[in-house]
Amino acid sequence: MSRKFVLILAIILNCSTNLFSQCYYYYKDNRVNIERNNKLVLISTLDTVVYKSSYSYFQEFYEQNSNVSLKKSDYIRFEKTVEFNDSLSENQYIQRCLSLKNTKTIICPYFSINGKVIGSSIYFYVCLYNQADTIVLKDIADEYKIRIVCQDLFMPNWFTLAITNESAINAIEAANIFYETGFFKYSEPDWRINKCLLNDELYQSQWNLSNKGQNCGTPAVDINVESAWQLSRGDNIVVAVIDNGVQLDHPDLIENIYPVSFDADTYSSGSRIYGNHGTRCAGIIGAVQDNSI
Repeated sequence: MSRKFVLILAIILNCSTNLFSQCYYYYKDNRVNIERNNKLVLISTLDTVVYKSSYSYFQEFYEQNSNVSLKKSDYIRFEKTVEFNDSLSENQYIQRCLSLKNTKTIICPYFSINGKVIGSSIYFYVCLYNQADTIVLKDIADEYKIRIVCQDLFMPNWFTLAITNESAINAIEAANIFYETGFFKYSEPDWRINKCLLNDELYQSQWNLSNKGQNCGTPAVDINVESAWQLSRGDNIVVAVIDNGVQLDHPDLIENIYPVSFDADTYSSGSRIYGNHGTRCAGIIGAVQDNSI
């Protein structure tokens, strides 16, 4: 059986996919089940007029989530997370989302996993087995009207793809379709983390992590950490802080502190504290997240 025939068959089998029908994704060859969140949805559009008119027309359906602001992203898209103000069944949620979709908008559902709310976006990531598979990548992308956004400069087998206004599926379903063809090593969604769901009480003040203009600062002058968290949380990474000592028993650090430390002044094991700068640096690197402190 030729690869082209298998590709055509895979596309035909997946053409029955319905928008918002799938509640799972693949991560490192494992299928991960998720639960749809029937309260939240992301609207993405290229036109602010469409967004404003949609909000006015559907205001009886949902109320504005004041914690998430309208923003302009890399392809001049305007995005808004909205929250439905009534309790919806799964079917009602799907129908409500479909009612928000038009020729200029893309609708991205929210989910829950392990008690955490996560949102999807218009993007997903595909890893090829080899560069020759770019032909297959393009064929499937064209079939589902999916845009190939870019190829990773440092990991050339990885590509970022995006659903479009013409796509009949969302990014979760698209990622699953690419993986289930068997032609690609990985295919994973671009998950969004709503910073307002973090319960660390001073997170909103940490402009260096997420600068929204607080304390008269300049918006977006930060390390873009929320986007980085969508890719990794730094599991099994050890970082050496060469500074003036770290408080080893700090309640927001102790779970992540490596057992080995060294005092370069006394040339002995066990760091001493000569100021608070080292602890602050360690906090940026490895403070425990979402622990209410």
